[in-house]
Amino acid sequence: MRRELRAILATAHPGIDFYTNGVCCPQAAVVVLVARRIGVSPDHLTAMSLALALAAAAVLVWRPSPVGWLVAGALIHVSYVLDSADGMLARCTGRISLFGWRFDLYADRLKEALLLGGLACTAGNGAAAWAPAAAAGWLYSLKTYLTLNELLRAPRLYRVPPKAPVGFGVASVTALRRALRCVDSVIGRFNLGVYNIGEFYLIVVAGLVVGQPGPMLWGLAAYGLAAVAWKTLTLLVHGANLSHLSATLDGETSVVIAGAGQAGQHALARLSAQGLTVAAFADSNASMTGRRVAGLEVIGLKDVATRFPKPVVLIASVHYHDIERELLGNGMREERIGIAV
Repeated sequence: MRRELRAILATAHPGIDFYTNGVCCPQAAVVVLVARRIGVSPDHLTAMSLALALAAAAVLVWRPSPVGWLVAGALIHVSYVLDSADGMLARCTGRISLFGWRFDLYADRLKEALLLGGLACTAGNGAAAWAPAAAAGWLYSLKTYLTLNELLRAPRLYRVPPKAPVGFGVASVTALRRALRCVDSVIGRFNLGVYNIGEFYLIVVAGLVVGQPGPMLWGLAAYGLAAVAWKTLTLLVHGANLSHLSATLDGETSVVIAGAGQAGQHALARLSAQGLTVAAFADSNASMTGRRVAGLEVIGLKDVATRFPKPVVLIASVHYHDIERELLGNGMREERIGIAV
């Protein structure tokens, strides 16, 4: 059974946040094990998760008391465990479907709206409770939009580079990138998601357990504001860096995309559409070395600096922190590295 649970747990998305990966996913693995044996589908788990969130919101509205808050907190936690389990069950049984993906996506947004509304009702105080609830929901949506926009329309290298924002010269961008790397290392060490869905649920559950739904709503709003500011600064710095990097392109430059996955192939399509030639993919996965993806050879990250005399590396991976660190450790100059996601 332990081997089975470990195999199921391996299907969870890594590095979301410590509440999701460290607390909920191990519990979700047990749910998946049972669901697989009794024939429950991923969509059933999604529906049960939504039903529990609805029940929690109802408790918050009609039982605004310490006992009601504890009950709602427990329901919310179980709802999120089931939300983690539905995707794991779909992946480990091969029952992935477009309907299931959409059902899960829309159910998540509905749950967030229900819970924020229930929290505003249970906290009372009229506008003093509804204002932070609305702000928390809006900021979470904005942070999600910025992340999605970054993935789909991230800045790339340009044949005609756009002008960098005022105040984002080469020296200041380099200094800001180093500062961002330091903060990102702390975020990675403690597995913080920066207002990810798991942290949203954790703050809600913690606020209800300690009996402080009102201050918790203001805390959610403040954390959301900080997350949006951080995401915006990151996008500005990465975009300005790529503008400066684009200005260095010439006939001797070899453009290499670090990351041979979907994001890397998307970056290749964007660069090709601009008439830019990519020399190769580079990937940290040793099993990819020597293969060809989209007609390009895949080389190791450690070989980029020695393989090409004047390389420019565009990192197209959500694991850009680790990739950038490995590139710098293998002789790549910081000013020749750009981050696209």
